[in-house]
Amino acid sequence: MAANPARASFVASHFAGPLLWIPVNKATFTGRSQHIEADLDRYAAAGTRVFLAARR
Repeated sequence: MAANPARASFVASHFAGPLLWIPVNKATFTGRSQHIEADLDRYAAAGTRVFLAARR
């Protein structure tokens, strides 16, 4: 199967989007822009798990 750059970009946005949106939404709705490192690690781990599970 040949690589499809448009598809690759689409898939990458589905991986990166939630990892970026969660902290941004949290800051938007709580008014706090500081994030705890452990929370960011947890978002990244959970996002990776869900993304990989959906792509199987």
